[in-house]
Amino acid sequence: MSGFRVLHVTDYASAYEGAFIRQLRMLDDEIRSRGGRPSALCLTGFALDRPWARQLEDDGWSLVELPNGATRTQRHVARAIADAVLEQRPDIVHVHFGTFDLSARLAMRMLRRQLKGAMPKLVWHYRTALETAVEDRSFTRRLKDRIKFAHAGRDVDLFVGVTRALADEVARRGAPAERCRGIVAGCDTDTFRRDAATRARVRESLGLADDDVMVLHMGWSWHRKGGDLLAQAATSLSALSDPKIVAFSIGAPPDALLGSVRQLPISERVHEYHQASDIFVSASRSEGFGNGLVEAMACERVAVAAMADGQIETFDGIDGVATMPVGDADALTDAIRSLVHARPSWPTLGAGNRRHVVERHSMRRWARDMADAYAELHPARLAAAEAASQRHTEVA
Repeated sequence: MSGFRVLHVTDYASAYEGAFIRQLRMLDDEIRSRGGRPSALCLTGFALDRPWARQLEDDGWSLVELPNGATRTQRHVARAIADAVLEQRPDIVHVHFGTFDLSARLAMRMLRRQLKGAMPKLVWHYRTALETAVEDRSFTRRLKDRIKFAHAGRDVDLFVGVTRALADEVARRGAPAERCRGIVAGCDTDTFRRDAATRARVRESLGLADDDVMVLHMGWSWHRKGGDLLAQAATSLSALSDPKIVAFSIGAPPDALLGSVRQLPISERVHEYHQASDIFVSASRSEGFGNGLVEAMACERVAVAAMADGQIETFDGIDGVATMPVGDADALTDAIRSLVHARPSWPTLGAGNRRHVVERHSMRRWARDMADAYAELHPARLAAAEAASQRHTEVA
């Protein structure tokens, strides 16, 4: 992939790099290992001030500021993306999360005459499933889907979902099915792993005794993540005195909805919460890819998971994950109880969970799969580039 380059476009501006930036880093590593150039990233001015953005720049990435889409017209944003394409000359324009999908598509149309045969391929990438099934959405929303995915989507070379189920959802919204692909997302298994010393330190800071059972949940999208279900389950489980079960939710809203669930702040060291926990709960009503679930499994935790489309692909057939129907608080309570009763088996079940993630959901494997998808979009370009790279290696 000598000389090959990707321009990523996103409105991601979290204070912490999280799984998303880690994935982009590993994808960039993969592209560079094949002889490609460092990636470029279009992002908002707010994100440019983040430490992870400055680190990317130190690592050779080109960062391009985009105007805020909420305050500027789509054409203005599209012009900024078009300028970035002319400056960076990427082979792929890869748009994440959906906010700038149509702006990037408009930018490509602006550049058709200017770039002609050197047009980059356009990729739209989706990570979050709809809360409501496509067929249950309102007429207006389904009409907007058709306009975006069936009409504007004709200019898109590849639609990526973080699971096969999410890719199918994108196709149901109107995208051409033959251009929709599930490239199952990955987990940073180097960061998310078992760590006994960290476990002891964090549990002590949370006031947990050695025998207490710590239940962990991701709650920044409280209803979609089933936080209300956890609150109901925690109320039932709080009556148990032996062992004591304590539920925590990262990023949950600080109000009465929590009940007996304790709030934890969003942190760049979320892996330490996983390492301190015993049971992870992913009670999502809809899920694109259960990042928290897979990260917990990588840390050798047992878990409860709702049978949400997309999430099923991450744990199907694994003994260390108890399942529950979507939206069923009583089933969640029973599943947590069953895992507590299976406590002597946690080390074996947790080890099996990690093996599953390492084999099927490694972030480096995802990076290879994504780079292979790029290669399929540019077969002639990459064949010549890799031949040139091979010649260079042989001379060296």
